Amino acid sequence: MKKRKYYKKLGIAKVDYFDLDLEYDGDTFSHIFNYDAIHLSGGNTFYFLNLLKKRKIIESIRSYVNSGGILIGVSAGSILMTKTIGLAGYGEDTDQNHVCLDDLNALGLVDFEFMPHWDGSEETIKSLRTYARERNTIVYACKDGDGIVINNSKVELYIR
Repeated sequence: MKKRKYYKKLGIAKVDYFDLDLEYDGDTFSHIFNYDAIHLSGGNTFYFLNLLKKRKIIESIRSYVNSGGILIGVSAGSILMTKTIGLAGYGEDTDQNHVCLDDLNALGLVDFEFMPHWDGSEETIKSLRTYARERNTIVYACKDGDGIVINNSKVELYIR
């Protein structure tokens, strides 16, 4: 597993994988809140949020983070940390809402929205500015391989 190797390089030896879909077991899954960090992977953001809601674990994740737990998000996982996943369906090459999710409210751990996979174009930035103005929100965007770290209220950009 690629992520296992990545985290091992960072000194994290114990890495477990929990599938919220087919292999989900509530008793086994609840143990993740004893871990030092939780990694939310990518995929279809609408589907992922629907699973979090279906499994009724949104409040548990919020509580974990508010108690000092580290939450790492990649792609869809990073969008889920924001107040809404609206950006997941905005623009070209977006996630499709095949699960017909009406409530796009997500974890709400930060007071902005996030766009991973930014192509670096000025056209996309203009589109994101329009989105942000229309919704009265702040949007951060990162290219693949870049990221942001939120520590308390401090936002740090990491560019590879």
